[in-house]
Amino acid sequence: MENLDPNVINDDLIRSCIQLEGQTEGLEEKRKNTDFNEVEILSFSFKSVLKVDNLRGLVNLTKLQLDNNMISKIENLDHLVNLKWLDLSFNQIAKINGLDKLTKLTDVSFFANRIETIEGLDTLSQLNVLSIGNNLIEQLETVMYLRRFKNLRLVNLAGNPMCRDPEYRSYVLSHVKNLKYLDYRLVEDSTVSAAREQYQDEMIELEEKEEQEEQKEKMETERQAHLKLMAEANMAGGGNFFVE
Repeated sequence: MENLDPNVINDDLIRSCIQLEGQTEGLEEKRKNTDFNEVEILSFSFKSVLKVDNLRGLVNLTKLQLDNNMISKIENLDHLVNLKWLDLSFNQIAKINGLDKLTKLTDVSFFANRIETIEGLDTLSQLNVLSIGNNLIEQLETVMYLRRFKNLRLVNLAGNPMCRDPEYRSYVLSHVKNLKYLDYRLVEDSTVSAAREQYQDEMIELEEKEEQEEQKEKMETERQAHLKLMAEANMAGGGNFFVE
């Protein structure tokens, strides 16, 4: 690392880490004069950052690199609601949390941390790329968590203890839908078909359950929409349709 002593994120460090794409001449001057609310890319790679903090005013940030640091907790990111790309690889993170409000995230890396289970990503419906290899994930079944992400196309899980399971690749490809790349290897349709056939009975039961849950959610959504319309009509008419 450039600096072995723990580093604190402050305004000076932020300015030195501003990335201005396509800019070469007068870079330092432009960094000095850039308003924080105009910054889109920050790279704190190899800065010995101990804690994620003091990122105030960076409301338009879309890409944040915090890789190769000393970070043990994901925190103080809630206000970065425009973030699409987040790199937390090569840190000391043991638990995924603190990302609930970052709903625009598409690319996330937790590679080489101390994570034991896949969690804390529920609200990231646009997630497209997830790298969580070289962690401490032992239970193969934790992969089921990724099934909810309908836009997920690339997943890296290589280097986790669960990958030693002889059924690892077939389990992932049968249970996580629409993957194009797994552990940086292209996923062939024939491989997915073979994996699904291997888990055929389990997949039939799982898909039937999911279909039932989707129908329940659809009915509840329609019910809530109907109640909202009735309430709006009630207010507009100045009466109470629910009182006989």
